[in-house]
Amino acid sequence: MNPTPSGLPTVLPSSSPTTVALHIYVDFDSTMVLQDTGNTLLIHEIGQQELLRLDRLPETSTPGQVITARKAEDMKWERVKLSIQEAADILIHPEDDVLAMTRPSLDGAEDEASNGEMDGIISYGGTREEEATSSSSSAVPAAQTRRESTSSTTRVPFDEQHGDGTAAGRSYNVQLDPGFKEFHQYCKSQNIPITIVSVGIQPLIEEMLNRYLGYDHGIKVRANKLGWNDDGSWKLIRRDTSPYGVEKGRAILEARENDLQNPQSDQILWCGDAKADFPAALRANIVMARRNTTLERLLKANSIPHQVFETFATVKDAVEAWVRDHTPEEPVEATFDENEDSSSDDVTDGTGTEEEYQEVDNDHGHGARDAGSGLTSSSSAFSSSSPSFGSSSVVRTRDP
Repeated sequence: MNPTPSGLPTVLPSSSPTTVALHIYVDFDSTMVLQDTGNTLLIHEIGQQELLRLDRLPETSTPGQVITARKAEDMKWERVKLSIQEAADILIHPEDDVLAMTRPSLDGAEDEASNGEMDGIISYGGTREEEATSSSSSAVPAAQTRRESTSSTTRVPFDEQHGDGTAAGRSYNVQLDPGFKEFHQYCKSQNIPITIVSVGIQPLIEEMLNRYLGYDHGIKVRANKLGWNDDGSWKLIRRDTSPYGVEKGRAILEARENDLQNPQSDQILWCGDAKADFPAALRANIVMARRNTTLERLLKANSIPHQVFETFATVKDAVEAWVRDHTPEEPVEATFDENEDSSSDDVTDGTGTEEEYQEVDNDHGHGARDAGSGLTSSSSAFSSSSPSFGSSSVVRTRDP
């Protein structure tokens, strides 16, 4: 016991509760959505044969003209000349666009977050002219151009054909996993944050999330930024030096350092499907792999514990089970029978003295108080001032 300024002793607890929070990290292409967003868009713009030719350039380059995988990726995106909104129009079916008829009012709209810290990086979709203005002209505020750009929809026609006839009769729509909306709502109700880690394009992913889930979805996105070249073509601005701009294992390490309030006890759940997701899976506490994918095969081959899923309904079940396992039980209050004869406490069986029975009762009483103290501490897991969705998860408290 240590003396307080008033001179009264303070009892220090023998142990402190351990907090456990769950953070969910999800790949986007072929995981949250069922198709590869980037390749779908590129096939629409340049055709499948041209896309395959660019994919093979690193393998067929000569000593005098070496083309790296990164350069080949740049060459693909330099062929795209669309606004973010036009790209989302190509990828999302009108029936799935929840914002098509409910765009936010321009009056009093708030600029929630500005991701365009660097010149040429666009954080929200509009026409190319609007987006260029938002990054280069101080006469028009960026927030205003973002609000204007999302107030209407311009559909891109699907009847044009490439030299290989790719676009003829072909659907370019990208579907959201059928179980994701319910999974998202459950996580939101539990204040469990979701973060997308993708080699895709951040503003395009954000636009698609807004259309699938609404503007208040609260999901964070870690992906490549986007800028524009002088001719209006796309220019990738990568997050790191890896060939595709986002090394997911490194992203999870950064998440442990920056996102988790208690890195030693908080847990990370990773959902993915591809080879690029394997480094992230190695650094997660819980791994979910889409069935019959490269990630599932790699996990099996390396004997890494994981669970497979076909839709996010299974992922939701796994998260619900985690919440149940990490939710402390409510303390049980002692009840007393008012009709019980209190004098029975003084009755002995004649095998010991009354003083000996009193000493045993006192020992049991201390143990019960200690156990009650720990249980009461655990019952404070759900605070009335729990943080909002997207910033931090609800904390589950357990006694060590």
